[in-house]
Amino acid sequence: MRRYVGCVLMCAAVLLGVGGASAPMIAKMNSDLAYSDGKTLYFKASEYDETSSNGNYGDQDGRFLDQDQITDPNNDGKMAIYTLANTLKERLDVWNLSEYEVSVQGYDTIAVSVRPKVDSDTQYTYLENYLSFSGGDYELDVTDESVSEESKKDSWSSMLDGAEAFIQSIEMGGYNFPVVLVKIPDSYKSDFTDLLKAASDANSSSDEEDSESSGAKEDACKLVLWANRVDGDLYKDSPSGGGSNTNLSSKILAVESVSNDNAVYYYDNDEDKENPYLRLIPSSTAITTDGTYNPEHAQEAYDAAVYLRNMFNASELSVNDGGASHRFALRFTYSEAAPARVESLNAYTSWSVFPAMGGTLIATLVTLALSLLVLVLFNRIFGLVQFSAIAASVFSTFAVFVSFGAQFNIAACLGLLMVGLMTGFGAVYHGASLKDEIYKGRTLKKANQEAGKKSLWPILDASIVSLILGVFVYIFGGELASKFGTMLAIGSVFALASNLILTRLGSWLLCNDSSMQTNFPKQLNIDAKKIPDLLKEEKQTYFGPYEKKDFSKGKKWVAGVLGSVVVAGIATMIVFGIQNGGNVYNTSAYTEKSTILRIDVRSSSNEMISLEGLSSVDDLYSPEEGQGDLLHRVEVDGKLLSSLTTSEDIALSETPSSVYDSGNETTYYWYYYTVNLSKYLANEADSTHEIRVLKGGAFEPASSGYLDEALSEYLTSTFLPGSDESNLKVAFATVSPELGQPYIDKLCLALGVALAVDMVYLMIRFRPSRGISATLGAAVVGYSSIAFFVFTRIAVAPTVTLGALSAALLSLIFGLFALNKEKEIYKESREKEKNNLAFRSECLHQGVSRTAGSFLLLLVASGYGAIAFFGFGPREYMMIYLALIMGLAFLSAYDLSLLDPVSILFAKLFSKIAVKPIRKKKAKKGNLPHKKNGEPEEAVFIGINDY
Repeated sequence: MRRYVGCVLMCAAVLLGVGGASAPMIAKMNSDLAYSDGKTLYFKASEYDETSSNGNYGDQDGRFLDQDQITDPNNDGKMAIYTLANTLKERLDVWNLSEYEVSVQGYDTIAVSVRPKVDSDTQYTYLENYLSFSGGDYELDVTDESVSEESKKDSWSSMLDGAEAFIQSIEMGGYNFPVVLVKIPDSYKSDFTDLLKAASDANSSSDEEDSESSGAKEDACKLVLWANRVDGDLYKDSPSGGGSNTNLSSKILAVESVSNDNAVYYYDNDEDKENPYLRLIPSSTAITTDGTYNPEHAQEAYDAAVYLRNMFNASELSVNDGGASHRFALRFTYSEAAPARVESLNAYTSWSVFPAMGGTLIATLVTLALSLLVLVLFNRIFGLVQFSAIAASVFSTFAVFVSFGAQFNIAACLGLLMVGLMTGFGAVYHGASLKDEIYKGRTLKKANQEAGKKSLWPILDASIVSLILGVFVYIFGGELASKFGTMLAIGSVFALASNLILTRLGSWLLCNDSSMQTNFPKQLNIDAKKIPDLLKEEKQTYFGPYEKKDFSKGKKWVAGVLGSVVVAGIATMIVFGIQNGGNVYNTSAYTEKSTILRIDVRSSSNEMISLEGLSSVDDLYSPEEGQGDLLHRVEVDGKLLSSLTTSEDIALSETPSSVYDSGNETTYYWYYYTVNLSKYLANEADSTHEIRVLKGGAFEPASSGYLDEALSEYLTSTFLPGSDESNLKVAFATVSPELGQPYIDKLCLALGVALAVDMVYLMIRFRPSRGISATLGAAVVGYSSIAFFVFTRIAVAPTVTLGALSAALLSLIFGLFALNKEKEIYKESREKEKNNLAFRSECLHQGVSRTAGSFLLLLVASGYGAIAFFGFGPREYMMIYLALIMGLAFLSAYDLSLLDPVSILFAKLFSKIAVKPIRKKKAKKGNLPHKKNGEPEEAVFIGINDY
């Protein structure tokens, strides 16, 4: 009885420990934009003007892009702003963001909602600069103007053309420190050396002049890496050089000391110093004031290196319009808080952070409760052991994932669910083997020993195929899907450990308990009447609830249904892919256009809006009528603008954007109002509306039927009479969401490579025909899960593809039930002639039938989990779990009905391939082999006789 109680206490301790530690772990984790707050960054686009020093805010004649801008024939003829948005998506991918949102607003604005892995102001500043940067034109120079004028060569502005930067770790103070290197072309090596020498000589001269001064002294002449420099751009005018021209800050990528060869790097094996590299030490908190490295800020040092590398490698923002290249500029204007796109996993108070009772947490709790109920219902006390193993594995995986600092997203959530099911497979297989051994008539202790042996390889198989899939999804799947791979790779290790340690320990405690020797039928849900009495030489008669069920009888119907789904998916993918530019899904619900009213207000103060009448949100909108606010005074198509929005849908930028006007040497500050409208108002070149404005106490037709013109004229003539037009910019911007990750081509590549490697492993473990059949089934199941949404045209986001990864993995894992059982039956058989196709086919047939009970048990638990997340989880992700539900339906049909006949089909095909065996030549009888060494022949006979 003590071991029984010990088992219960062990399970209780595991569950209580997991429950108690989960809350602080959730509060500690780093979530992406979907599950945590981030920022939305706004960028305004214009045609590139190298002479512009005020960010294109100085003129009112269309310096920013408008509806007549250049179109891109390589992007379906869309306006250039959409090409720029795609460029930003590519850069966000390079930045390795887990999840982001990009939307085009009107003709000149792009909104980017992000949450970096490190949520800090520095990271957001990096992104602001990187996304708006137009690279490709780099120049090296020195900070001292006199040196530059005397020694400057034309090659200084061209030696970095086409070069690419990369990160290299160097030893610094006993630590590895990341720096950015750029290879200097062979043709410019001497010019690069002259550049460094000129700067070094200038510092030497300065040292001689100031030899009487004491203490460490900063170099007077440094190396400067410029980007997009034009005549007149001087280092001394920049803020870092002591000047006030803030526009030069974006043109200076790095300033590097030339002392002690800081700016040049040679590899250790380059003893003759023939291959110089430009070395740039990124500025960060890791570099102390005395120039040493602080290892406590290693993350900041690496982030700074990544930023500088990405900036250097960024291409210019351009569009090729029929052979003519048009260059564009993006200016970061302002940012605002972006709430979690789906839900926040944490709730925050003034003093604490704790898990929020949102859809994800509710779905998780429901899934755990249903899983425990199903396992205990079928396996009684051993179900508690199985559930404890699952809980321990899932929590351990989650804890390691959080400790790595990886961002938790929907792919990670799905991967965690797969870890639970992977662990459940091993626990269920062990429980089924234990029951099977008891039904053979073995004692409880002996049955547990045999069950441990027979469940070892199935548990290993599940972890190995999961690890393979996880690794390749991490490598090829893209940043969002890589979290699925990370979770799966970690989970495969903990699932293996949990089943080999916790499940076996629990079963040992139960099966070696004295009270269990007589009560085990009730405790393990075993029919005592079906246990044979070996003393009476009775044989096993019970092999599972479906031992006599032939699941392959409906193989033609199942094959027809799955084949129809696959064919329909291929056909519709081709048709819709051609029609929609490669987008096979119906994403209309996620790409619907909406309208926002944007009002940009110029102010002479950086603390408040100096323009009377638009100094606060209350001037723009008041919930109460008759307050004289703007939105209650404008009517479009018979509806007041105030009726199309609420106070929560109106925002004013907190920090203004500063713009330096070199003409009058004045810095202006721009504030931005955004009003989200509940109705889409078309604002194309030919779009007109019935617009009426309030004048003299009555509504009158506006001066124009065009939205922007009408409101702009009303603001300056009536609402704000006498105001300068240069202080205002009005636009009814059409918001067009641009869908990004995950990319279906990357996911298909990752899944395809993983299945290929899994197939090789399964072919080695279970014969080629079995490995091919199981892998083919996984591919069919995964593809069918995607195809279902393609030909049904259900509105989905691209993230639905993640469901295919889960479905394919579960198809492989569930197939292991039958494949391992087949090997077990074959091994235990006492047939003399069993190495033939007929007998092996019968073994597989029996393997499917005998493991169908365990198969369906795990299928029910999996289905409950998928349905729980579909019903209780976040609405935005419900289609992913619907894909998983469809995948479970497809895999149950394939693994039960088609795995057997498809394997036999391949076996028959392979049997027709004649391979001539390699035979060794037989030694001639009667002639002993002669040794070719100096030993006497007698020694040979002695050795043989001794053996």
